[in-house]
Amino acid sequence: MECYSCSSTHKPFWCTRCLSKRLHTYVATQAALAKERETLAQRIASFHGRTRPPSGISPAEEAFSTQKRIAALQADIDYSREQIRQRKLEAQDLRRTLQDRRTRLSDAFTTLRLGRTRLLDLMHKDIEETHKQYTQSADVLMQSRRLLVRELLSIFKLRKVQRRFPKSVSNTTIVQSFSASSSSATRPQSAIAATAPGIIEYRIVNVPLPIFGYTMSVPRERFNAAIGHTIHMCVLLFQYLHVNLPYFTVNKGENSYAQAQHVVADEASRMPLYLTDNNAESFIVGLSMLNYNIAFLCHTQGVHIPIYDVPNTLENLVLCCQASNLGREWSRRRPPPPPLQPAPTNQPDTVPPPPQLNGNDPFFLEFNKVVQLHVALHKRRWAASALARLCAGKQQQQEQQQQSAATISTTATDIDVRNTKLLQQILDENSEDEAESSEWHLVDEIVGAKTQYP
Repeated sequence: MECYSCSSTHKPFWCTRCLSKRLHTYVATQAALAKERETLAQRIASFHGRTRPPSGISPAEEAFSTQKRIAALQADIDYSREQIRQRKLEAQDLRRTLQDRRTRLSDAFTTLRLGRTRLLDLMHKDIEETHKQYTQSADVLMQSRRLLVRELLSIFKLRKVQRRFPKSVSNTTIVQSFSASSSSATRPQSAIAATAPGIIEYRIVNVPLPIFGYTMSVPRERFNAAIGHTIHMCVLLFQYLHVNLPYFTVNKGENSYAQAQHVVADEASRMPLYLTDNNAESFIVGLSMLNYNIAFLCHTQGVHIPIYDVPNTLENLVLCCQASNLGREWSRRRPPPPPLQPAPTNQPDTVPPPPQLNGNDPFFLEFNKVVQLHVALHKRRWAASALARLCAGKQQQQEQQQQSAATISTTATDIDVRNTKLLQQILDENSEDEAESSEWHLVDEIVGAKTQYP
């Protein structure tokens, strides 16, 4: 127990005995603490020695380094958090901008759709107006072309005429001669048979143009004059109808010629269209070119010309000038023809009308066959006779169809087959030419009464 003097708190001094006692107590406490500290240090050293190898760095330095890394990581974390916060703000701004753009894009699409609808309506109206104007212009052009063709017909006097005979010629003789000529397949029995009252003849400027196979009995001057008038009319007709033809024709009197469009212009490629004693073979080619042009022109105007009708020059011109689609642009699509009404089952088939062509239909007529047909007509008079009978029969069928609706015994298919066989016989016949003294020829128009126009 401490003394009274040392136990008092008012006195800052201790006595010797109390001070010595306190010092011994303090030293013993420190010794115990030092021993305990050493024990703990050994235990810590032994623990660290088992977990990691010695690095040569003191724990204090290592702790300081760790603190520095922790501080750096904390700074990076703070920087990353700041960046994340800024990116979130930017993302919010971008979302607002995207939403605004979507709204503007939707408005733009709506405006574009409305504008496109209005523009399409305006375009449709413009197209309809343009098409209407074009149709009106095309109709005016077609009417103008028809008027020009009508004036051209009146100038060149392209007409159909029919022969009449004086009363001295009996009807019985004419009928017998015509029947005899129709029954013969090689030549007619009488010259009057080719000029029967029912046969139609075509003239231009009151000059007939027969098939080239008949020219032995027609004056050459008149034949060349008819060819010249035909070329002149065809050139004007081609220009009026604005049709590009496969063969180029020039009317120069005795120097008239025909030439292909793709051939370089020289004397050798020109085929004459003026018949002389020395150019019969080349004239046949030139006449074939002219008739081929006329057939192509008829095709452009919607008229079908079969190959056995190609030599009928003036008749084809008449058919072209009487076409229902005359003057229409060749590139314009023509309306399809009305469908054919089926014939009653209790009546035989009737002859159908000729096919109506469209402006875009191809032209299948071969020029080689046209030349072969003209050569056959020139060298074999029986071919000209057969072709004349074929055309006369076709005219009679057309007249019967126009006058009445009476039926005929032969179907259209049989007629086409017979015409095809006859044409093939004309083209493939290799018999020798008949003598020049043959009775088959075309009787001149001065035989009989004056010509009357229908």
